[in-house]
Amino acid sequence: MTGTRVSLPRSNPMEIAIDKEPFADERDVARADVIKSVGGFAIRIEMTQHGRMTLEAASVSRAGLRLAVFGQWTVGKEETIKRWLGGPVMRRALRDGVLIFTPDCDKEEADRFVRGLNNVAIKLENQPKPKKTKAESSAKPKTEKQKEKEKAKAEKPSSAADAINSFQKNRE
Repeated sequence: MTGTRVSLPRSNPMEIAIDKEPFADERDVARADVIKSVGGFAIRIEMTQHGRMTLEAASVSRAGLRLAVFGQWTVGKEETIKRWLGGPVMRRALRDGVLIFTPDCDKEEADRFVRGLNNVAIKLENQPKPKKTKAESSAKPKTEKQKEKEKAKAEKPSSAADAINSFQKNRE
């Protein structure tokens, strides 16, 4: 295969020839997850319909070859990490549109990479925006009015407490 050569993994590198143009990119991601795997973790990427078609075509036409996965994520406000994360061998046709590979990065980097892919998928409406949990909604700073309302509610006995008090008064 002609094209650019990249080295993977960093610890014991081997050269992989890659095409100059990728067959899929972050726009083709529907969802990404860091999953448990034998000996650690892996990254699971589920593709959009377009991504599924291109992944299947690439895995059929390049059967037995490696698929080079490039990653980019930010650390802090200024540092951007860019590097090759994986080179899984395409042993079979990937018809389900799911790519699972063991990345050449630590868990924190994998989490950042996956979070970025999911953020792009949400922005492009490849996946629905997750609903906020109670913990997330209560994490917002409260206004003075909200604080006063909560204080008044805490001071006022609940309807259950009212019922118990009323019952006890009636028993006496």
